[in-house]
Amino acid sequence: MMKQSKNDKDLFQGFMEPGINQEKIELNILRRKILFELSINPRFSYSLIAKNLGVSQEVVSYNINWLKDKKILNGSIAIINPEAINCQSYELYIRLQNYSYEKLKEFIDYFVSNPKIRWVANGSGHFDLMLSVVCKNFEEFNKVLNEIKTKLENHLVNYLMLPLLEEDFLYSFFFNENYDAQKVHERITKFKGKDDGSFQKYFVEAKNHKFEQMKLDDTDKRIISILESNTTESLLNISKKIDVSVNTVKNRIIALIKNKVILRFFPLISVNPLGYQWHLAMLNMDFDEETEKKFLYFITMHPYIVYYAKTIGQYNYILSLTVKDAVHYNSIMLELRNKFHKHLKEYEDLLIFTQYKYVYFANIIKHTS
Repeated sequence: MMKQSKNDKDLFQGFMEPGINQEKIELNILRRKILFELSINPRFSYSLIAKNLGVSQEVVSYNINWLKDKKILNGSIAIINPEAINCQSYELYIRLQNYSYEKLKEFIDYFVSNPKIRWVANGSGHFDLMLSVVCKNFEEFNKVLNEIKTKLENHLVNYLMLPLLEEDFLYSFFFNENYDAQKVHERITKFKGKDDGSFQKYFVEAKNHKFEQMKLDDTDKRIISILESNTTESLLNISKKIDVSVNTVKNRIIALIKNKVILRFFPLISVNPLGYQWHLAMLNMDFDEETEKKFLYFITMHPYIVYYAKTIGQYNYILSLTVKDAVHYNSIMLELRNKFHKHLKEYEDLLIFTQYKYVYFANIIKHTS
């Protein structure tokens, strides 16, 4: 797999190492539990994580730094609601032909540098490249699509476009396989005690709120741009960078969460070096509202399903799975098919090799204002 330069990695948030031809890293139980805690909220304080795991803050700090050094923990991002910036997100899957290594790298560099493309990955299956494109409207997307077609020329075989309705990043239960599902469900849907600076209290409360359009001013945009690339940035540092008070920063973040502008804080975890594979399952589901609720609960609480997107088109659900191998992936899909066999019409499997870019707001907002 091709690699980016250090400067490229610094510029484009979300680069994840493919983990090919490197020795598998085995995590002890403590490090797995720390990653599980961070998957709930990467802004959790070391003291809270230490309390939850029964260790000292120093132990938590040491192990988080170790995970960063091993490039397993690659920062964290703020998940922004596209509606909040008057945009629509489109999933775009591309099939190529007759391309060299150098040509593929050229295409990936082009997509990574495009400010309207927030996600770039490559893999195997029916499609070679996976993109998410954020535009103000369908006309703008069509313009971007035509530019992509021109760039790819005769290397483009076909493509699939799916407008995004909603998405959610789930929790890395696979790092803590022996979890109590009921207790975990209580923890992620309810909040007890005082907020520790993670804003988890407000994320939980926002789950029951309907989205209402919020007019974002320059202060909001600057706060989001900072949190997008580093959700663990302290309120004090943010206040210094944008020259407002700490209380202003805190209150603005709370408002952005309550109004569903910021949907989640989410850690970027490379699973390939740990021996896991990253699969996408594209599903064509046909069910009523009640069955869909059961389906959403199933995927939300499944230890190896870490993300879902609801889309319009040939496939109406896309699941992101972290699995041990192809046999493990097949067993999960058999489980899903058995449980929802009357509703699953077809599905497509994609194996993701490398994620080259994942951003949401900073570059996009400059081109949609």
